[in-house]
Amino acid sequence: MRAYGFRLPVVLTTALAVLALLFSLQIAYAHDVVLHPLTRALMEEQGVQSVTVNRTAEGIAIDVKEGLVPNLQTAYDTLYTTAENVLGSRAFTLNIEGDPTPALEQEFQDDFNEIVLTGIATGQYQTMQSSFNAEAKRLNLQDAQVTEGDTFPLVFVELVSGKSYLYEVISRQVTQSSKSGTASTG
Repeated sequence: MRAYGFRLPVVLTTALAVLALLFSLQIAYAHDVVLHPLTRALMEEQGVQSVTVNRTAEGIAIDVKEGLVPNLQTAYDTLYTTAENVLGSRAFTLNIEGDPTPALEQEFQDDFNEIVLTGIATGQYQTMQSSFNAEAKRLNLQDAQVTEGDTFPLVFVELVSGKSYLYEVISRQVTQSSKSGTASTG
């Protein structure tokens, strides 16, 4: 079969090969120009143990495994600013993971999650803070902090028990997700 003097199978094969090449170049460009520099910049931040960057339908998902930090909010702000400087206006979410044991994760779910969510829902942050501190003292945790974000509408939760530490970043906008995403335990 011919179209304008060219064999149609040859034209279609060539077109598909060109499209595959362009798609491959776009993936390589995204990796080398965006994802690799982002990973490298985040790994240079103090306390970062590992970084995983994935492209999603919503933008770029950044998972950071963070070592034990004295202040989760400061660490989050630093990582967010670094990612924003590399990515510019591209949409992204930032998730920070600690190194919790299953027991510490269960303590958060059983004892602290409701305190934090109630404080967010009612806007009574002082009550949340005092209840949180009382619960941490009752459980004899080595360190426990809950702070309100200054830069983002987030609440930062840190629990430390021995060598295990849990980080949670929870949006203060209960009905909608925050611009900066959330952090999860890991």
